[in-house]
Amino acid sequence: MKSRNAITIVDHFHKHADSDRFVCEVETGRKLSFRDLLEAAQRRERSFNEYDQKIIMVILPNSISYLEYFLSVLSTNNIFNPIPYFTSVQELKTVLRYI
Repeated sequence: MKSRNAITIVDHFHKHADSDRFVCEVETGRKLSFRDLLEAAQRRERSFNEYDQKIIMVILPNSISYLEYFLSVLSTNNIFNPIPYFTSVQELKTVLRYI
């Protein structure tokens, strides 16, 4: 049963876009406010708008870019399928056979 108060992670970022909250990359120290993160994700959405319920595979390290793609894929009603950036070519070939 779906809750009336159900909220997606995309909704959460929109709800708190005007707050002082931010995301930070530990390794680089790069910071983005929730609003800036949403704006970056919206720019990336153009790449996925023509698809619906498609599996979008992403190979990225943990980073702000990862969050940008995550939010943009979900916002366009697609399926975010992260692949660890350290995946070997052989492992990747195996994964691709099943997707």
